[in-house]
Amino acid sequence: MTVTIQGRAKLGRIGGDEFVAVFSDVKFGSCEEILNSFMNQLKSEKFTKQNLNITTSVGLAESRINETVDSLLKKADIALYHSKDQGKNRLTVYTNELQNLNK
Repeated sequence: MTVTIQGRAKLGRIGGDEFVAVFSDVKFGSCEEILNSFMNQLKSEKFTKQNLNITTSVGLAESRINETVDSLLKKADIALYHSKDQGKNRLTVYTNELQNLNK
C-alpha cells in the first residue's frame, strides 16, 4: 500500500496499536490535512479476502520551543483518546481544554 504521508513524515510504531508520525518542515495546519487524507485512504482500502476495513483514530499535537518528547507524546495521547472516546475514526488536535477534560 502506498501511504500518502511517505516523504512528509517519519513513521514509527511506539507500542501495541499506536504509531507516531513526526513531521518536519511542514506547517501544522498542513499536518492535519495530510493525516485526514491518510485516514481516508486507509478507510477506503480493503485488506485480506474478508474485506477487512481499517479505521484510524489520531491525536495531533504541535511541539513548542523547549518541549520534551515525553510532553509532546502525552499531548498527542490525550488527543488520541479523545478521538477514540468520540466514536473512533477521527482526528483530534490537542488543545489546553483537552488537558483540563483529562483531569
